[in-house]
Amino acid sequence: MTRTPENGFPSTPEQLLELGIDRLRKMLGQQWEVVLEADACRAEDLGHDALITITSPDRSLTRRVLVETKPSWTPALLERELLPRVSLMRRLSQDTAVLVIAPWISPQTRALLSRWDCGYIDLTGNVSFRMNQPAIVLETQGAARDPRPRTAGAQRGLSGARAGRLVRVLADVRPTYRATELAETTGLSGAYVSRLLDTLEEEAIIRRRNKVVVKVDWEALLRLRASETSLLRPGRFLGFLAPNGLDSFIGKLLEHQELHTSIALTGPLAATKVAPLAIGGQGMLYATEEATARLLEGQGLFPVNQGADVLLLQPPDTSPFFGVRQVDGLPHVALSQLVLDSLSGPGRLPAAGEAVLNYMRDHEKNWRLDDLDGIEFPPP
Repeated sequence: MTRTPENGFPSTPEQLLELGIDRLRKMLGQQWEVVLEADACRAEDLGHDALITITSPDRSLTRRVLVETKPSWTPALLERELLPRVSLMRRLSQDTAVLVIAPWISPQTRALLSRWDCGYIDLTGNVSFRMNQPAIVLETQGAARDPRPRTAGAQRGLSGARAGRLVRVLADVRPTYRATELAETTGLSGAYVSRLLDTLEEEAIIRRRNKVVVKVDWEALLRLRASETSLLRPGRFLGFLAPNGLDSFIGKLLEHQELHTSIALTGPLAATKVAPLAIGGQGMLYATEEATARLLEGQGLFPVNQGADVLLLQPPDTSPFFGVRQVDGLPHVALSQLVLDSLSGPGRLPAAGEAVLNYMRDHEKNWRLDDLDGIEFPPP
C-alpha cells in the first residue's frame, strides 16, 4: 500500500513515481493491471525514469508506457529535455506512449504536453492520459495553482502590483524590446524586470534572442496572471446600492466629466460592450480615493455588505488606468485589463473574459500597439 507523505508532497523520486502509478491504478480500476518494470526503474542509459505495462481487463492487450518524473516541470524544461527524446522515439515507433508524473503541473505545461500527445498525472488531480490500444481515456481537473509552499530562491510568479505593470505592457505592445526598455516604460527596476522575464521564458510565454524579447504569447500571459490574482480581494473594493438603480448611476457618471480621469469601468458592463452577452451583473469600476469620495458624496450610494449593485474597486497602483478606452462617453479599462479582471472575477465573469479573449484574437491589430514609443503609465 502506498503511503502518503506527512506533508502531502513526495520527498524522493521513488516516492513520486510510486504515488503517480498508484493514482493511475485507482483511476483505471481493479480489473486493469499496471505493473512497474523493476529492471527499468533507473535505466538512465535508455533515457527514461521508468517503464510500466498496462494490461486490459480481458488480458488481450498490453502496452508499455514510458514514464518521466520530476519535482517540477516547466514548458521550457520540457522543450529542452523531454520533447526531443519523445520526438526521436516516435520516429522509431509511432505509437510510443509517454506519461509525465509530478507533484503539480502548471496549465501552460499541461497544454504543451497535450499538444505533444503526452499523458500527465499530478498529485493534485490534474490528469490526462489517453491510449487507443488498449482504449483508455482519463481526464480530471486538479489544482490551478501550485499548492506547495514557495521556497527561498524559487521563481517569482505573476502576483502583485509590480508584476501586473509588466504583464500589461507585454500584452499590449508587440515585441521587440529589451529588459531595460521595459523597465523604463513601467518604472520598475531593471533587476526585477530581468528576473520576471526569466520566469516567463521558462514558462515558454516569451521568447528572447540575444536578451531581446522577440515573441510574447499574450493570451497565455493574461491567463497566467489571472490565475494568480483575484479581482475582489478583501479590502480592495467597496460595495454599494445605487438609490435609483444601476442605469441611473451610469447615467450620472456621464454627466460628471471631471471624474473621467480617475475612474474606469470594468467587469460585466465593460465586457458586454466588447462581446455582447446577457450576463447582467454589477457595475464595477476602478476609482481613485478622491473619485470614491466624490461618488459617495454626489451619488448617494448606500454601503452594503451583500447584494451590492455598484462595486468601487480600489486599485493597488495605477495599472488599471493604463490604456483606458472611451466607450459611449465613459472611460473603460483596456481590453487586457478587462480580461484580467473578468478571468479572476466571481460568478459568470470568467465566461465574459473568454468572450473578450475571442474578440481580442480576432482583432489583435486593432488593440495591440506596435512599439513602446510614447507609452507612459499614469502617475501614482
